[in-house]
Amino acid sequence: PAAEPLIEGLLYREENVLFVADKKSGKSLFAMQLALCLTHGVPLLDRWPVPQARRVLYVSLENTTLELQGRIRRMRGGLAVADYTDLLTYVRMPFLYLTLPGAATTLHELLAEYQPDLLILDPLYRIHHGSVNDDGLASETTSVLGTLTAEFHHATWINHHEHRTRFDMHGLAEEAAARYAGSWVWGAWCTAMYGFHFARRKKSAELIPIAERTERTPDKVAMSLLDQPDRLLFRPALDDRIN
Repeated sequence: PAAEPLIEGLLYREENVLFVADKKSGKSLFAMQLALCLTHGVPLLDRWPVPQARRVLYVSLENTTLELQGRIRRMRGGLAVADYTDLLTYVRMPFLYLTLPGAATTLHELLAEYQPDLLILDPLYRIHHGSVNDDGLASETTSVLGTLTAEFHHATWINHHEHRTRFDMHGLAEEAAARYAGSWVWGAWCTAMYGFHFARRKKSAELIPIAERTERTPDKVAMSLLDQPDRLLFRPALDDRIN
């Protein structure tokens, strides 16, 4: 059967996405905009249709509650959506290392309570205990995630800080997926991996497909950041909008 679209052309049920960018480069803002579009049933960046409003659980492990509240308020203003929806749940905690005792149980309880169509975990280093380069540790973390997906059938979106390029004994750089993710296990776990390059001074950004294990081949997408006191959102280039 065809995969069930959550965001057509970008995200489908039970898929795993790794969203990779430098620190402080708008990853959380983009994920928040994606969550709001999905829970209100509005297109993302006027490019990717949302067939129907869906339930989202956003586990924030980095930003403060006040930062989250302020960004959500401004982003709702930018998207011109309602001030409230019970389809979106934000949970704030300092860390959730899934391979340590109790953490997987905590996430299981959250999934059982809220039954989301999409789980957003932000960022990876607060759910993965140890080096992202360690294949064994990465396998343990992705095994927990896979078990939860098999039970609850949600899609998973994880924000991840861009990994520094490593070189082999011959001086050759890693391939793109490994360079961005760390261990090869992350690339094997995710259905799609996207890079996000944000030029803060210009307030411009690009979403760049790095690895894709489906028949979809999304193009690079250029956008700009609208940053006003009551409005906050990424906007697409004019030629990228839905006709």
